[in-house]
Amino acid sequence: MRAGLFDVGDAELYYELRGSGPALLLISGAGGDAGCYSAMAEELRDAFTVINDDRRGKSRSTGRDGTPMTREQQASDARALIDGLGGGRALS
Repeated sequence: MRAGLFDVGDAELYYELRGSGPALLLISGAGGDAGCYSAMAEELRDAFTVINDDRRGKSRSTGRDGTPMTREQQASDARALIDGLGGGRALS
């Protein structure tokens, strides 16, 4: 597993990257973080390049300013991870 912080301009998103093959982005629910899918990511690593992250402002990621998170912001963060870590395409 490779882990790090991915810069999206106004935040750094903690991510975990495992495996090889087509990119698969695992998005945790509202209260979750990358750890929610760690076991699943290990199981899928032989078939996919699995990306899981701490959503903006959660756990090891930065970027929460106290305002409600919009769907557009969440989609933008997911798109940035897909572009930067998944080669521009991913299953989710």
